[in-house]
Amino acid sequence: MSSLTSPGSNPPAALPVDPLASLRDIHLPDPVSAAPAWGWWLLAALLALATIAAVLWWWQWRRRNAYRRRALQLLQEYSTTGADAQQLQAINQLLKRTALHACPQQPVAQLHGQAWSEFLQQTLGHNACDGSDCFGDNLYRAAGAEDMSRARQFAAHWIRHHRAPAAVPVSGGRHA
Repeated sequence: MSSLTSPGSNPPAALPVDPLASLRDIHLPDPVSAAPAWGWWLLAALLALATIAAVLWWWQWRRRNAYRRRALQLLQEYSTTGADAQQLQAINQLLKRTALHACPQQPVAQLHGQAWSEFLQQTLGHNACDGSDCFGDNLYRAAGAEDMSRARQFAAHWIRHHRAPAAVPVSGGRHA
């Protein structure tokens, strides 16, 4: 007899040869896709569309306001040359040209005097400021340094902030 078993005990059951043989293999997950989920693609497409829309809007805004930039450049040039009376007339002509471009449906070319001053104020709307009287009936009188400064400031403000409404009521203050 063997020394491992005692005389009154049963012999041990046969032990499996390899205890790991009864285990199943590890199940690996599906490989991760290199492409992001569809939500990220959607977000990227929306961002691309928003960027394109913003660039197009900016480009159109810049094109629509090119006349304002040019008018401000000319105003700066007028401010450094000529006598005060000539500067005031040149600034008035610049405002007329700008208004004709901005409001082609309005009878801007024929306005003068008080009607012209009122048109300038009305197209400013809530951004109204003092200085349009320099371009009304006072256009042909001698202008002092203070009047010129007010006229330049008003012209720059008007060029930057005017709005071209569909119909601006013009008073009958035209002079013959």
